[in-house]
Amino acid sequence: MGVRESKTLKAIAEEATQRVSELSPRDVTDIVWALAHAQTPAPGFMAAAAGYAKARQSSFGTQELLRFLGAFRRAGGDAEAYAEMTSRQQELRYDFPALGGLQVALQAATPGQPSRTRRRVRAAALREQSELKGDPQRADGGTTGVALWEASFVLAEWLSRQGDGHGGLLACSALQELLTGAGKAQSARWRRWRGKVGVELGAGLGLPSIVASQLGAHVVATDGDASVLTLLRRNVEENRGSGALRAEALLWGSEDPLSKIGLDERPDFLLAADAASFKGGA
Repeated sequence: MGVRESKTLKAIAEEATQRVSELSPRDVTDIVWALAHAQTPAPGFMAAAAGYAKARQSSFGTQELLRFLGAFRRAGGDAEAYAEMTSRQQELRYDFPALGGLQVALQAATPGQPSRTRRRVRAAALREQSELKGDPQRADGGTTGVALWEASFVLAEWLSRQGDGHGGLLACSALQELLTGAGKAQSARWRRWRGKVGVELGAGLGLPSIVASQLGAHVVATDGDASVLTLLRRNVEENRGSGALRAEALLWGSEDPLSKIGLDERPDFLLAADAASFKGGA
């Protein structure tokens, strides 16, 4: 970056320091990222950005928070403030008007941070390499399931509008196509959630599972990350619906996965949001 550009960036940072309370999380993140990328020191703004982020951490989206934290660290942000933000847990609340105003409260943490527990889980997975045919856990040891990602909310919100009063899953055009040629009895059974058994893969905080349970299904929310499971089990316990709901550990690629999660038969449906598996780690 040239001298002129560096001076311009410093001027922006100085102005932003004075008006930081007026900025959005994206504005603050963009400026911190630019300072880190240009390796331009701006201690005044970095201090203001740290205070802003600590006070409004819950207003950052998951991806925005990851971007902010990465840039904050590279730009030389205060180590104590960084440690506080990455270790913080928070409660997230989501409303579902289609389910009679249901409100779900989720316990969440900051994503992307390796933990001792997380490393032990990865080590155990690696010891089972021949069984797993590729470690389904992240290669960098970072954990992502402790935060709610947008796709998880989108799936949960869509499910909330597929209640029995709206025709259940049979109202979904994609399912109608899959059932083309099936008998009336087979089609009719998808008008109601009660009696259906579902499994969510890579459930994270478990929001889609919780909503499906509220609809009346028996759902098993699964994840292979020990630090995620701690939050998942707590969220499941605090948000049980009319259907049965429980959380179980499941590493993708494990042999006999049904028995590992306590099922005797294949589930009626699977749920997955922002879930991907790569041989050798993601």
